[in-house]
Amino acid sequence: MDRATAGDIARLRVPVVAHEDPLERARELAESAQWDMAVVLSDGVIDSWLGEEQLRGGGTAGEAPGNEPTTVSSDQDVDEVARLLDRDGLDRALVTDERGDLVGVLFRADIEGRARAAAEGEQERAPDVET
Repeated sequence: MDRATAGDIARLRVPVVAHEDPLERARELAESAQWDMAVVLSDGVIDSWLGEEQLRGGGTAGEAPGNEPTTVSSDQDVDEVARLLDRDGLDRALVTDERGDLVGVLFRADIEGRARAAAEGEQERAPDVET
């Protein structure tokens, strides 16, 4: 099997909101995309990500106590990403391109699913979420 990169199996079409957007908008985008999170951008730069608990609050996305983003390059090997997630006790990483722009999100479950599929002789790609 070819070495997979984070960009190969990242989930795309991530709900994204601006720092000043109402938290209600972030919640609606996440729900309509069937995601449990939304990424917050400040002046086009990744600021944080909000999980289910943070999405329930009020105010703006930038005022919510967001999670520190862990980012990986889209060309980073998924085995390296898996080690990073294991080391830091994380279940996801934001995938960025060479400019630092958000490409998608890579979940530990997707890496594990790919490993299971490879062991069974199948090729697997994480599904995109339609918005």
